[in-house]
Amino acid sequence: MNSKLFRDFVAIAGLFLIFFQLNLDPRATPIFLGMIFLIAILFITDQKISLQIERDPSKRLRSLALAVGGFFALMVLSMIVSKLPFSMQSIENILITFAEDSPILSGNPWFLLVFTGILISAIETIFLGIYFEFLAIDKWKARLSFDNLNFWLGAIFLSGIFMLLHLQARFLQAFMSSTPILSFNTALIITFLFGLLTFVLIVLTKDLLAAILLHILTNSITIIKTLPQLYATPTAWIIWGVVIVLAGIIYLSTKIRFTRNVAL
Repeated sequence: MNSKLFRDFVAIAGLFLIFFQLNLDPRATPIFLGMIFLIAILFITDQKISLQIERDPSKRLRSLALAVGGFFALMVLSMIVSKLPFSMQSIENILITFAEDSPILSGNPWFLLVFTGILISAIETIFLGIYFEFLAIDKWKARLSFDNLNFWLGAIFLSGIFMLLHLQARFLQAFMSSTPILSFNTALIITFLFGLLTFVLIVLTKDLLAAILLHILTNSITIIKTLPQLYATPTAWIIWGVVIVLAGIIYLSTKIRFTRNVAL
């Protein structure tokens, strides 16, 4: 990842995390501040960063399309592993399982969407990416290719780490919930597949953007599905309309700026 993009990410993510630490749940925020710290240490000490957040801004729509495809692939794999029928109800049940990962936050549901749906998703994915850079690429000399054994060793190992990081949430979902949907082992396998799918997207795009978008998409849909305040009120529709318009403006301005830079 280039230094400017990395600096911007750390500055924005760190500021939001401090805000959430002060105003929401102080139990969850230090974990992700620790992740940011480890990411920074590995980034600063690495002489050559091979895996960037975004390699080519002109391919953002492709990354988004791959993220959407990855989401549906994750749902299909989850239904197969959990032996659920292929239906919308099964997808809803799987999303409820993912909702167990969301830290218990108080206050406005929109803060929960920003914190868990977007910020945590980006931090966790970049955390996996920077550790893959450190372990698989730098130490094991892996290449971003499906026919490279060291890539698969790194992807499997870090997907296992990703699974272990969600161990407590899966335990609570399976054993403490009054109506558990998936068994503990099944929930862990789905989490492992989520991590593995992250690395598949990294190989396809050679950067982290599609993987980040996949994580954001999955967590955000989960939160929206479980919190009607985010979609079932007139205020929610107004907010979503403003968000879509702003996203379109930002995308078009970036596209125009990138086109001008190429022309120059």
